[in-house]
Amino acid sequence: MTEVKTLIRNITYNFISYFWLAILAFLTTPYIVKKLGTDAYGILAFLGILITYLSLLDFGIGWASIKYISEHYARNEKEEIGKIIGTNVFINFIVGLLGAVLIVIFTDFFVSSFLKIPEELKKETHLVFYISALSFILNMLFAAYGNIPQALQRFDIFNRVRIVLNTIGTLGTVLFLYLGFFLRGIVILNAILFGLNAISFLIVTKSLLPDISIRPRFDFTTFRKLFKYGGKLTSGNIFAQTNEQMDRLFIGLLLPIASLTYYAIPFNFVAQLKLISTNVARVILPASSELYGLNRDADLKELYLRATKLVFSMLLPFLILTLVWGRKLLLFWLDESFASKSTLAFKILAIAATFSWSASIATVVSQGVNRLGIWIRYVVGLTLTNLILYIFLISKFGINGAAFSILISSLIWVPYLIHKVNSKIIKISNFGMIQKSFLNPILLGLGFFIFLYFINPLANNLISLIILSILMIIIYASFGYFIILDLRDRREIRNFLYGKN
Repeated sequence: MTEVKTLIRNITYNFISYFWLAILAFLTTPYIVKKLGTDAYGILAFLGILITYLSLLDFGIGWASIKYISEHYARNEKEEIGKIIGTNVFINFIVGLLGAVLIVIFTDFFVSSFLKIPEELKKETHLVFYISALSFILNMLFAAYGNIPQALQRFDIFNRVRIVLNTIGTLGTVLFLYLGFFLRGIVILNAILFGLNAISFLIVTKSLLPDISIRPRFDFTTFRKLFKYGGKLTSGNIFAQTNEQMDRLFIGLLLPIASLTYYAIPFNFVAQLKLISTNVARVILPASSELYGLNRDADLKELYLRATKLVFSMLLPFLILTLVWGRKLLLFWLDESFASKSTLAFKILAIAATFSWSASIATVVSQGVNRLGIWIRYVVGLTLTNLILYIFLISKFGINGAAFSILISSLIWVPYLIHKVNSKIIKISNFGMIQKSFLNPILLGLGFFIFLYFINPLANNLISLIILSILMIIIYASFGYFIILDLRDRREIRNFLYGKN
């Protein structure tokens, strides 16, 4: 049975991991960009996009595994769990091999024809792509075993492993650059970490499920079940991932490769906001699958409304901080070049991200109850709209055109998604959802924006900016505890903090 205490525990661990890794990234990114240079950093950004696309070759079986393991675990169906794990690992290994072959085959095309890479970096980039082919195999194995603690709602264990290995990766990158290594050294380090991730989660899985076989195997009946759900999911994920990566692909194709760095830095910063919604949504998927499997519709509705309120409330202060202090952050954190070239895109992306990712709970609930058609129509519409906008706006307005494209398409399609989930699944009016999930955070956010605007002159260097930002978030959270949260929310938080059931 899904307990509120379990949900709070899982979300808490997700955010501990998120904030720690975000702080590390914030502290180390200027040094990494300086040591690598904008061209080399852009190459790493493109590799990240490529690996994300190749991950779609699993046809959604990993995501389907999380859903069905959650349902079978709630009903104590151990044999079915073993079949799902074995099939997932087997498929991921095959996908890893296939993806590695594709990287090797198309390396010359990407380096010589597709990307605008300086001549002196082309030899290094060829080698980096080949090393990344091996990394992809290890990455897929990590993904297969990393699904298990998430499916069992043990995000405490998942995040402990994640914190340790990602900390090693970030600090290791800084050390490698300090010692004089370049692109190849960073990519080799990433390959080693993917291998350690896979081994770590293999050990974790065995400890969580000691009496269940987790060896790789192929069960056709299980594969068909996973593929039936995952295939639909993949059709949407292809569009979703295309939509998420397409802006940087068009920038890399239409503009000099250095432009990708000026876009990727604010994009990656704003992407940390996505982790706020992802950290909650990742918990909601297995929870909603469990409630759906047990026919607890009222509890599912309550979960949806409260989780949406939580995500929006947590995104809002970061949006406001970006709108008021975005240029100062880029200026103090990096330099005048980034502040002048990236500020507008930074602010537009923050607005679009907050609007779009507030609907993340609607996405995972539609997936958890197997109403994928709603989500698929949403991501198809979003992707096609962005495709048209990118063609016209990036060439004309550069990286700002990419940011405007994302905002416009979000304003069109996010209301569609929320309306469909409200009417078809949750059975609540749009006005009712606004009242329960959005109204109080918006009112508090307006007051927060006005207050922040008046103290703006006090933020005159990076240290004061950081201190004031932390102080403002604490003030927002303090008022939010009483204005945004209701009596039940506050009671459950107190019970969690004091260890009560």
